[in-house]
Amino acid sequence: IINHIYPNRIVLNYPWRFGSNWVTLTLNDCRIIIKSILSNFSIIDYLEYTGVPDELIFQTFAVSNNIPINATNHRYLDWTKGGCHPKTLVESDFLNLTSDPCNFWARKFDLENSQQLLDMIDNHIKKAEKENNLIMC
Repeated sequence: IINHIYPNRIVLNYPWRFGSNWVTLTLNDCRIIIKSILSNFSIIDYLEYTGVPDELIFQTFAVSNNIPINATNHRYLDWTKGGCHPKTLVESDFLNLTSDPCNFWARKFDLENSQQLLDMIDNHIKKAEKENNLIMC
């Protein structure tokens, strides 16, 4: 739609990068990106009329500031159902979810179908804390 409304719009000459809007950044990297955004505000103006600015801005500024990008974002998502949304996690997903101790977050849960799984995760964490078996990633 945007291309139809603004057919003569000029794409800024910038090292654009694209990726997930689910990112994990250090505090220092956040400061660098914020400083870079504030000094390049024309890019923010440009992204105001794009379809997925949240999937462009962090990756673009990370690359332009030589911030290393890691393929993992410490999240567990199950895309096996297909489509544009991940599967809602249930009890049978527990082993897959906990197989990588560096998955600090997961998506997606709902109260109706995921309560048993959430209880299992809580017990898993309590057991690891009790055994002093927490892993640093």
